[in-house]
Amino acid sequence: MMQPPPIYRLVKALPRTLLSRLVGWLVRFRLPAVMTRQVLRTFVHMARIDMKEAELPLSAYGTIEEVFARRLKPGMRTIVGEVSAPSDGVLTLSEPVNQGTTLQVKGLTYSVNELLHGKPVQTPNSQPAHAMTVYLSPRNYHRVHAPVDGTVTEVKYFPGDLWPVNDRFIRLVPSLFVRNERMVIRIGTNGGGAVHVVMVGALNVGRMTTPLVSNFVTNATSRRKPFVVNLQRPVCRGDELGVFMLGSTVVLIFDEVAAERFKFSARDDGDNKLPRTLKMGEQIACSRPALKPV
Repeated sequence: MMQPPPIYRLVKALPRTLLSRLVGWLVRFRLPAVMTRQVLRTFVHMARIDMKEAELPLSAYGTIEEVFARRLKPGMRTIVGEVSAPSDGVLTLSEPVNQGTTLQVKGLTYSVNELLHGKPVQTPNSQPAHAMTVYLSPRNYHRVHAPVDGTVTEVKYFPGDLWPVNDRFIRLVPSLFVRNERMVIRIGTNGGGAVHVVMVGALNVGRMTTPLVSNFVTNATSRRKPFVVNLQRPVCRGDELGVFMLGSTVVLIFDEVAAERFKFSARDDGDNKLPRTLKMGEQIACSRPALKPV
């Protein structure tokens, strides 16, 4: 049996949740103003962040976390298509769900129902049918937005591990997205069916928030139990759903009814190859042509 590489054994031995909280504390730590300017300039340069898109100039931010969680200038993104990208990042996967599982990477699959519900469950009225995965790097804009028009009906939180979600660990850790801490936001679409927006935490990304649940932040010592919040909150494409405090991953799961309405391989420029770099608001699926009567 092949031995896992040293980096896997090292990260496995780390107290990942505690380490992520420590990193969270460091990126929120406020230094004297003179030091802050230099630290933030260095950080932005190393992470290759485009601050021309940010709502505020770099001098207006007081911590690294504030830079990560920055808003965009109004008008920096155009929302197009019936299904739009929920975040900046790289679309690494767009595949039908096969017998309740989808690809993590070639050779590794995971249970979609476990991702959405925390355990294997039968959902006869809403079987998962299509999955899309968007990876966010540290340079990306880190707010997550509604990909469809509809109504948020449920927000779930699952505490869990905090493995890294970069390409190396996706290939090494089975069912990584199911094992990691995550928020699951269900949107009933206006045209029928549902889309789940899953924000997956990662090492050093143990802090996620959502405006849909008051006073809530993940990986907090005071809240490490799963919960479900039922809502009836109308949303439009581009409305904010949540914030990553560092880079991570968004998984979109379309149920059978929603997936039947959309064509996931179409692009206006004809280039359907993955991975594909995305900007929040870009079209990632379009309506299927109506069937002509026989």
